[in-house]
Amino acid sequence: RSTYRLGDLLVLHGFLKPEALQEALQQQLSQPGRRLLGQVLLERGDIQAVHLQMALASQAGMPLVDCRAFKPDDEALALVPEDLLREARPTA
Repeated sequence: RSTYRLGDLLVLHGFLKPEALQEALQQQLSQPGRRLLGQVLLERGDIQAVHLQMALASQAGMPLVDCRAFKPDDEALALVPEDLLREARPTA
């Protein structure tokens, strides 16, 4: 588990410039509702979602896993109710 704050990790990994971090932190503090820093950075277009995912995984000390890269086991899928499978399936 990392002791770095999210913004610091994004800067450390080269995903974010320090100036953009400071601007986003000021924006975060000035807005009501206290939105999460990651949300602010994404909305501002300062980072991409994958950069946020990588930094959050790093912060948690966990690997980033793309579940789309794995095919679910047929036996496991058989245990999931069909209506739930339909909801979870992406539409084309």
